[in-house]
Amino acid sequence: MIMTQDLYQPADLTLWPKGVPAKAAECREFSTLTEALQVALAAIETGRSNPWIITAAGDILAPAWIEVNAPNLLAARAPSMAMAA
Repeated sequence: MIMTQDLYQPADLTLWPKGVPAKAAECREFSTLTEALQVALAAIETGRSNPWIITAAGDILAPAWIEVNAPNLLAARAPSMAMAA
């Protein structure tokens, strides 16, 4: 289960292109899970790739999980971002 504090921990994102051999995957490290989720959601919206995320705690987030849960997690984080500004 992903908790709000996990959003501030590092995460790795792998983008698996649709219709291209698996060896063409793009891997990126992010300083926060929030950043990785934002990029993953953008990838889902374009429909060109399937994003998978591995959190600092070792959780593996599949594309379907990201699509369903990321918007709520990012929205929950928004009020604390406004307070920090």
